Amino acid sequence: MPFDIAIDGNGDSYLDSGNDLAIVDGNSRLEQHVYLNVAEDVLQLLGQRLNGDVIAEAEELIRESLNDAEDIDEVVSVSIDEYDPSTNSIVATATSRSGDVQTVEIGT
Repeated sequence: MPFDIAIDGNGDSYLDSGNDLAIVDGNSRLEQHVYLNVAEDVLQLLGQRLNGDVIAEAEELIRESLNDAEDIDEVVSVSIDEYDPSTNSIVATATSRSGDVQTVEIGT
């Protein structure tokens, strides 16, 4: 299973409870991948006056980011299910060509 070095909210790596470099895998890895690649742009878009075009552009940024992850089957659609402006976070659902569905939470 692919993994990445875990990054905290400040963009720094950190040690796990065993004093080893912390890693992330699975869905947490996908969330970190999207966060590091497009979260700032997506959250900035969603901070504008929301309309269908803004939401579609944010969904496309997430889709492109997931398609850049080497172990993800081609993502054909993304929908933003929730946006909480008070916490500046979103929940999005991504569907791959093979029909796999992943939910990712992105926030600051």
